[in-house]
Amino acid sequence: MYDGLSKQYKIVVVERAGCGYSEDTSKSRDVSEVLSETRQVLAKAHVSGPYIILSHSMASLETLLWQEKYPSEIQAVIVLDWALPESYYQIKMHPQMLSMARWESQLGLLRYLPSRLYMPNENLSSSDRRLYQRIAYRQILSQAMLMRVYLLREMLKRLILR
Repeated sequence: MYDGLSKQYKIVVVERAGCGYSEDTSKSRDVSEVLSETRQVLAKAHVSGPYIILSHSMASLETLLWQEKYPSEIQAVIVLDWALPESYYQIKMHPQMLSMARWESQLGLLRYLPSRLYMPNENLSSSDRRLYQRIAYRQILSQAMLMRVYLLREMLKRLILR
């Protein structure tokens, strides 16, 4: 997506710990901490706002907090596959299953799941599709991602009660 947009816009991708190409972490993945890290990365890279934020999935929580705490830094928000905070309460959490799936991921067993589970876009080139799958197999259940899931309800309470 950013290849197409970069012809007209300056694109900056901040990959959170445990996502994409970034290293995993055992540091807190509380939404406030993640937002602080994102803002620090942008400042270090000398990228200043106001920003047009393109946010996906659970990054919606960070984006909502960003809008609330630093509204002058955000020009617009583009959402992909967002769920509003209240909807996360409907998700049934099974920590033992997630821990088991993480173990399977570390052993490389997730490679044997049908590729359709990773929903690669049919518009991707074959090389981009392979890259997408490689990243998914590597980071689908990183320690950082699991920590965000485990902290989810606590983060939601703070966001909803504001």
